[in-house]
Amino acid sequence: SAFPLPFFPPPILLSSNCTKTANQLNCSCEMEGKPTPVTHWFLNGQPVSPSSQMVTNELLDGSHLRSIITVNEPQYRDLSTLLCFSSNSLGSASKQFFVSFVESSRENQGLTFSLFNWLNL
Repeated sequence: SAFPLPFFPPPILLSSNCTKTANQLNCSCEMEGKPTPVTHWFLNGQPVSPSSQMVTNELLDGSHLRSIITVNEPQYRDLSTLLCFSSNSLGSASKQFFVSFVESSRENQGLTFSLFNWLNL
């Protein structure tokens, strides 16, 4: 066949996660593999161009890669699924991030206020 059997697909590490600020969503996808894996991101099933300014790739060492995608407001309001796909010549792996956005600015302000009250005691 055109592709070798997936003996050792590059696993996506548990350290992969998303963080959200008021106007930005940052998701990181970390993987290890030899040869060094290639990463592709999909927003709501649509591929993100590897040359997109939304994506930053960092080679942490010879086999450990971190790919970070940054989705700005208002684009992330319509976002429901985010998929990181990692592959090398030996196989592939993927991780899906389920993204749900709840208006939380009031909660955050309340939390900050509570923390400051607590700190002032």
